[in-house]
Amino acid sequence: MEPRMLQSYIQEADAFLPQLVEASSALCVAIEDETLARRALKDAESSLSAAEAEIVMDAELASSTDKTGPLAGIAKTSKTYAYALESLLSKERGNGSAIGYLSAEARRLQGAADNAAIDRQQAETRFAAVRHAADLMAAILKAASV
Repeated sequence: MEPRMLQSYIQEADAFLPQLVEASSALCVAIEDETLARRALKDAESSLSAAEAEIVMDAELASSTDKTGPLAGIAKTSKTYAYALESLLSKERGNGSAIGYLSAEARRLQGAADNAAIDRQQAETRFAAVRHAADLMAAILKAASV
């Protein structure tokens, strides 16, 4: 291969270095963003779970001691009890209470975490494409220099 053509290939290969750096940096940011989004979602879900547990505990306490409330007189092992719990929590989520806010926040953070996962997958794809193109260019240069 003539030196001018080889020099052209080397210049093209050099162009992959900034692309690799940019793709690598974007992938690192995407991984960090997804990790932070998942962590925030986990914290929100934990807070929601704790708030729901408190509501269930209060309802169970009222049903066992005072024989009042939405769970009064329902056997804990019955499907009706599970439905009553779900109904109680559903009403709490919808009445503007703290549990409603926590539930909405968990849903919002789930969307953010899903978007962060999509961004990470796209960054991985871009990085892989640039890396494979750079590997191909390296193979071409190696073959051309022989």
